[in-house]
Amino acid sequence: MSYLQYIWYKDHDRVPFHFYDDSKGYLQIDKCGHAFGAYLESYLGYEWLRKSGVSRKKALLFGAPLGAVLQFPIEVFDGIYEGWGFSISDVAANTAGASLVAVNELLFREQLIKYKFSYQRSVYAQMGNGYLGDNWLESLFYDYNGHT
Repeated sequence: MSYLQYIWYKDHDRVPFHFYDDSKGYLQIDKCGHAFGAYLESYLGYEWLRKSGVSRKKALLFGAPLGAVLQFPIEVFDGIYEGWGFSISDVAANTAGASLVAVNELLFREQLIKYKFSYQRSVYAQMGNGYLGDNWLESLFYDYNGHT
């Protein structure tokens, strides 16, 4: 069992692979989170390759899709656990986030358009009896009210 399975899915049963359409939920904050995470992973992958001497073209080829590649197994795990499901809109958001790295580099040769994120635990998390997280780190993932 992987670390991800132990932590994220520990209280949920494995079920047959299934899909879940969450595209209209949470006022799209979840999709912003997916795009941001994939963008960050792709940007770091691209930058690390460039700093280690890899050509710009190869760094884009291997670094830019990294965020989407790293996020994909999470969707597969979501698809086999109760309470979640494989989300095509999450995969699309991951792809959009990773693509932003390549688009910026191809158009501007730098990251002019960036995702930014901030978080402050909301009063709802403190009143939510653990539903929005029991501590700051858990709330970072569950308390969408505090995301900016």
